[in-house]
Amino acid sequence: MLRRLAGLILMLNVLAASFGPVLADDAVWPAAVTKAEVQRLLQSLPASTDAWEAARPKLIRWLQDQRGAQEPIRWVLSDEVLEGEDHKLCAMHCEAEVNGATRPIAYGGLKVPAQHVGRGPAVLLFSDVAAPREGLPWSDNVTKSSVMFKASDDLTQAGFVLLSANQVSKPTCAAEADRLAVQFLMERPEVDPDRVAIVGLGNAARRAWRVAALDERIAAVVSLGTPAAANWDDEIMFSLIAPRPHRLAVDTAVIRDRQASIRHWITGPQRLYELHDLPALFSTRLGARFSTEKDSAAWQDMVTWLKDEL
Repeated sequence: MLRRLAGLILMLNVLAASFGPVLADDAVWPAAVTKAEVQRLLQSLPASTDAWEAARPKLIRWLQDQRGAQEPIRWVLSDEVLEGEDHKLCAMHCEAEVNGATRPIAYGGLKVPAQHVGRGPAVLLFSDVAAPREGLPWSDNVTKSSVMFKASDDLTQAGFVLLSANQVSKPTCAAEADRLAVQFLMERPEVDPDRVAIVGLGNAARRAWRVAALDERIAAVVSLGTPAAANWDDEIMFSLIAPRPHRLAVDTAVIRDRQASIRHWITGPQRLYELHDLPALFSTRLGARFSTEKDSAAWQDMVTWLKDEL
């Protein structure tokens, strides 16, 4: 663990000295990068840490450009609270202007352990639950969906503050909504901003990868289950997450192209971890039928892994 932290601290110090925080508005970025240039960078990197440092800003610029125009949206914490025996769950929604009116485009919840005191570790949970159905109350859109599945109790029982968010109904706002969810969580008085992890379940794993790739403050990333197919730019996101801890559980029962998936999700980023003398993605699992059910070994392993890393 100490060696991991030393490598991470060194990497982040170098990045800060080189070009500042990833999301800084005044950062000086390279000119627009083409897809062909990005693909060439991935094919040749990293031969050394210097080569990686030279290419990293271009990969970040590429991902930022893919987000498109950022519309004005915000996450709002409502007065609706559900009290449990060992937690407090506060309703949240993300709102944007739709057809001239301000409407919710995503729902979520902020779940705090009952005995929580001061600032502690936190988890931002993304799931592939469908976007909110307009006209339904928050309780129907969140508490009865798998985004707040019962296994999330394990996270609060383990001492984590939990913010969960379902899919966004307005695709042009999706990336910004996820980014703002991170900001919202880190600014909460219950949360230590240096101990925030992102968990992506199933297809929502890609949401976690993108946010962590563009926000170096994220301390750890979990991909429990994976999208069925690999995208060519997955390797960009995985590489930008390195050398931070990333637990990857690849569900071989659902992926359609194992060769492409292994290449994008493991082989390419593996080189970066090797440069920093770290194990690949810190903890990579290949298997079938990974589940987010409370009794599944994959879920329990993930909770234990998060406790160790945060």
